[in-house]
Formats: sequence, structure tokens, C-alpha cells
Amino acid sequence: MTIDLILLTCVLLVVVVGANIVGVILVIALIVIPPASARFWTDSLALTIAVSAGIGATSGIVGALSSLMIDRVPSGAAIVLAASACFAFSVAFGYERGFLWKAMRIRIQRSKADQEHVLRSIYELLESKELAPQALGQTRSEPTSLSVLLRMRRWSQRRLESAVRQICRQGWATRNPDGEVLLTASGIQQSMRAVRRHRLLELYFARWADLSADAIDRGADYTEHVLDDDLLAQLEKDAIVMGESIETPKSVHPIVS
Repeated sequence: MTIDLILLTCVLLVVVVGANIVGVILVIALIVIPPASARFWTDSLALTIAVSAGIGATSGIVGALSSLMIDRVPSGAAIVLAASACFAFSVAFGYERGFLWKAMRIRIQRSKADQEHVLRSIYELLESKELAPQALGQTRSEPTSLSVLLRMRRWSQRRLESAVRQICRQGWATRNPDGEVLLTASGIQQSMRAVRRHRLLELYFARWADLSADAIDRGADYTEHVLDDDLLAQLEKDAIVMGESIETPKSVHPIVS
């Protein structure tokens, strides 16, 4: 409450004093636009104040110089236009909330999700043929054709090819001369993690939600990629309560306490 009163008092003083000197429009623009622009760059209050001050100063300098160099351009209007340009740049390129960075983050997240879906699909296809890769002692899985993966995932050819290229680039898979996909040793580990996470979620949904098997599978598909370690541990705990075993490899040597 005290901070709000101090802030409102400062704003009132700036508007009353500045309106008589430079005009209401310029005062309001410099009060609103710089902090609004700064919010696209950071969530920190201290950095927001610093960035806001920098944008305000830059707008004033650029606007004043533009008015000086270009005939018949009022300085106030030039400053407002400069501040508006800073705002537009922040909306597009701001690191925290800018459209460009946001679109890049979404694209990266979708790419990671597709990679996990492909790894899990390969494992489950091999598992259905009783050829599931083993966590220990196996450096390559049996091959899986893209046509079978396409039928299972129901994706476009382009999307599947992109995901396969990504997991190959990560070193999680390779392709044989026939174009089939084989998981590497690290890919086998990654696929088993993806399958385990997915099935823990399926168990959770099956316990707490009255859904069909397809709905449970789709729900796990949509939410498994945002699980952190705490949520995964809670799912493991719930699975144990339900009587499901959580397989963990045994130690190859005595544990020294």
C-alpha cells in the first residue's frame, strides 16, 4: 500500500510538472512506453528500471537529434515516435517475452517432444515384436522402418523425417542403407526413459481419471514433456502405492555405508 501511494504520487508530480513544460502526450508516452518495452526484456525489477531508463534516454536523444536534422518535425512527436520504435523492437526481439524468442522456444520444445515421441515409438514397436532393446550390453537396436513409424504416429512424412534427423544428430540413432532407424546405446537409454515417463503418467491417469485407453495415451503424450524431477518422483511413489514395480538396476558391487 505504501509503495503504491509513493508511486502514484511520483507519477502525479511528473504529469503535473511535465505537462506544462513539454505537453501531456509526451509525458504520458515517456511514462508508459519505456517500462512497457522493458518488460519484454526482463522480469527483474532492478533490470526493468535500468532498461526503462535506458529506453527513455535513448528515445529522447534520438528524437531530439531527428528533430534537429529533419525540418518541420516537432521534437515532441519525434521523441514519441522514437519511443514507439523502441517498443516495436522490444515486442519483436525482447529476450523474455519477444515474439521471435517465444517462437524459437516453442519450436525447440516441439522438436524435443517429437524426438521423445519417436524414441518411444521405436522402443514400443520393437517391444511388440519381443525385440525390445536392453539397457545393458546392447549397442544397437533392431531396425525400424519409417513406414511403420508413420502408421503408428500418424504424422506427416516431413515431420517424421525431421525428428529422425534430430535424434541421429544427437547420436541417439543411426540409419542403415535401407533407411531404417537403429537406436544407439545412448538412444536405447533415452527411449527407455521416455517410455518409463510415459507409462508412469498413464498409470496416474488410469487411477484418477475415468478415461478410455486412447484418451489416457493422448493425455500422457501432451503432458509428459513438462515433467520435472519432483513430479516424476511423485508419479513413481503413486505407482508403488498402486502395486506397480519401479525397476531399478541392482548394484554390481556391495554398497558401503
